[in-house]
Amino acid sequence: MSILASGSGAAKVIGLATYPVITRIYSPADFGVMAVFTSAITILVPFATMRYSITLPLPKTDVMAMNIFVLGSLLIIALSLILSGMFVVAGEAVFGFFNMNEIASYWWLLIIGILGASFYELLSNWATRKKSFTPIAKTNIWQSSISAITKIGLGYAGLKPMGLLIGVVAQRGSGVFSLMRYFLNDFKENIDKVTPKRIIFIFKYYRDLPLYRLPSQFLLVFATKMPVLFFAFQYGAETTGQLGLSILFVGIPMGLIGTTTAKAYYAEIAMIGAKQREKILSVTKSITKRLFLLSLIPTLILLLFSPFLFQFIFGAEWIQAGEFTSILAFYLFIQFITTPLVNIFTVYNMQRKFLEINIVRIIIVGVVFGMAYNWNMDVYQTLLMYTISISGHYIFTGYQVYKIIK
Repeated sequence: MSILASGSGAAKVIGLATYPVITRIYSPADFGVMAVFTSAITILVPFATMRYSITLPLPKTDVMAMNIFVLGSLLIIALSLILSGMFVVAGEAVFGFFNMNEIASYWWLLIIGILGASFYELLSNWATRKKSFTPIAKTNIWQSSISAITKIGLGYAGLKPMGLLIGVVAQRGSGVFSLMRYFLNDFKENIDKVTPKRIIFIFKYYRDLPLYRLPSQFLLVFATKMPVLFFAFQYGAETTGQLGLSILFVGIPMGLIGTTTAKAYYAEIAMIGAKQREKILSVTKSITKRLFLLSLIPTLILLLFSPFLFQFIFGAEWIQAGEFTSILAFYLFIQFITTPLVNIFTVYNMQRKFLEINIVRIIIVGVVFGMAYNWNMDVYQTLLMYTISISGHYIFTGYQVYKIIK
């Protein structure tokens, strides 16, 4: 965890150091376009591998893991070709249907972003299998640096908002080649053992993934991105940009410690094995306690001082983003503690249960935004109701995790 956190931490420091410059180059409306673009990539990436990538740490042999890797790669390429054809033929209609007209002309960047993010997910899961966390830490720093340089350079060149979008793509995919080079020997040793028969076996053996985990992941990601999409629909690009920066800022602790903890936790419990429930319970309790203690101070800082911090760091026009962050602080606190624990559903192959939990989540979020639309709530009322509702759902998910282990 410390190795992953050090790389992620350095990457976040680079991002924080450059955002005061970036927020003075681009307008809140530009950030609104970036928020919608990022949401589109995040929503579509789970479909690229149909979630087979998350099983890479599980097989006992590298031979079967290599077959999973090839299966995932084929699925990524297939989805990219399908989406490219669809956007060429009916791009405006597709983006219009999903209220994403702002990014219709950038569909080609969207495809590149999906390819980069999907292959990076595959490779980082291979690294998790090998417990090779140092390469992941290094690529985090590389990704953040490339993204920051791209956004600033293209922004000064006048490419707005394209500079932000290219920066997002660079951040998502720039670690692919370095990880591929790092594990090249592993791939050379096992690639000749990839056969259609084994790929078909893997496809069938983990068939619960496309049946249950893929819809679960889609609902999870869609529910996470619904605030951005709803704000773009209801309140316009400028307010969406304010929310986008707020979500980006509150996601720093989650990206720094939460995500890295999730990777290390998954690697550990996958190695322990599902049958040793007492050991898994001990590790899970330890993780929960430490995350609780780590999250207290950042939550209090965001809750009390966000408007001042945003105005001071990013400029006077971003004070609303700080106000949004104060509202989202408690939601971050609960998410931070419970998100790493959902890997339990994969280890115990309870994809259907995870789907049920995420169906409940999407219903809750849909009801919240439906009420906000029908009652014509302002942005602060909407965000507060969302925070309270989704925090309750995270608490429920954590309870379900402990119930499964016991």
